[in-house]
Amino acid sequence: MLTKTFSPKELADVVGVSESSIKRWGDAGLIDVTRTAGGHRRIGMYAALRFIREQEMQVVRPDLLGLPDLEALPADAYAAELTTDSFYEALLAGEPPHARGMIVAAYLGGTSPAALFDGPIAGALERLGRRWLEDERGIYEEHVATATCLEAVNQLRLLVPPPEDGAPVALGGAPEQDPYLLPSMMVATVLADAGYRAVNLGPNAPVSTFVHGMEDNRPALVWLAAKAPLPEAERAAFIEQVCQPLQAEGGEVVLGGTAAEADSAAWPEGTRICYTMQDLAVYARQARRAA
Repeated sequence: MLTKTFSPKELADVVGVSESSIKRWGDAGLIDVTRTAGGHRRIGMYAALRFIREQEMQVVRPDLLGLPDLEALPADAYAAELTTDSFYEALLAGEPPHARGMIVAAYLGGTSPAALFDGPIAGALERLGRRWLEDERGIYEEHVATATCLEAVNQLRLLVPPPEDGAPVALGGAPEQDPYLLPSMMVATVLADAGYRAVNLGPNAPVSTFVHGMEDNRPALVWLAAKAPLPEAERAAFIEQVCQPLQAEGGEVVLGGTAAEADSAAWPEGTRICYTMQDLAVYARQARRAA
């Protein structure tokens, strides 16, 4: 899917403009165009997606992009604004391809991953998480919806352009005894969108896993997504073995999640608490520029 390339005519059909316009925009540097050995113009998938998002182009033939989730989206839903209500209804209806397609469409429309995570995805999952109070079936619905969101975030992660050569590394995950997959997947996607090479250690990662990851990757930024309560001994070990060595070398430590927020005063000076994904996105870009 992501190795797909387009001719100017094919991309023109995707966004509903003339082939000559695509060629002109390519010559002007608005689209990253390569040439074949025979001199023909080709446009890679990432270049096409970047052009569509940056120039706020209307996608009139989503089927031509070759993105299955987008193809699964009903035609009348493609151009609709993604809201918490509409995403919630798609998740509740048990329509994973439709729900994933809504996320892809919103991303192509220019909505940042961070805004998607803070908005429709978080809002819909919060509402689904309360349904069990009314109906036991709500527990099943929440589990299915969470799985769909995991798939959607993973798809979104693949659509974010790869980092530039020499991009700084961001490494992180959830602490030991914290089983939640989704928060760290979201963080990794936000940091990749900010230009980092994100290494996600996933859930239930002991402090030693962070230490080994730092040794191998030399990250400029380490994150900890702590939703489950963090034992005092584990927090002390993380501060001693991760925060202090990294900060001594000028690196950044970023914390998020309800557990980290609850214990914000217990973390060392210079440790950043991010309360939203959009807060993280802003901070990550500032930290990268300052590096």
